[in-house]
Amino acid sequence: MVGQAVEKHPALAKEIVDRGHEATGHGQTWGDDISRDEPFTVTVKGKPFAVVPYTIRNNDIVRFDSPATTNATYLQDLKDDFDVLYAEAASRRRMMSVSAHDRISGIPGRVKLLEDFIRYAQKQKGVVFMRKDEIAKWALSAPNVPHES
Repeated sequence: MVGQAVEKHPALAKEIVDRGHEATGHGQTWGDDISRDEPFTVTVKGKPFAVVPYTIRNNDIVRFDSPATTNATYLQDLKDDFDVLYAEAASRRRMMSVSAHDRISGIPGRVKLLEDFIRYAQKQKGVVFMRKDEIAKWALSAPNVPHES
């Protein structure tokens, strides 16, 4: 959810959360952070606030817009990015974000490519899949999470 939309429609935001949906998303005004491949914290009003980076490179809006890519190319790019981040994870914490929107990736062929990628990543030791809200909770409680002032 976008922060400004939540401020304008708090009852709807509460309903979304009450139904069990993930209530994370695009910052206050779509000011998503794309600066790194791991969560970090910042201080907001004197309290720690978790930032879970977003992705442009692995975003279906970007990849299937102009110029459009093929499902096979996108799948290979996801695997290649994963392989690099997985190798880096041997010496430091890494996270990979893939952004999929129902109106773009909700068609059968694209659902299949995402399923193929998930199966590929699941075969690797130590890989976990988490929602952004779960990552944020983890970042607020884990040791050695980067902090920006």
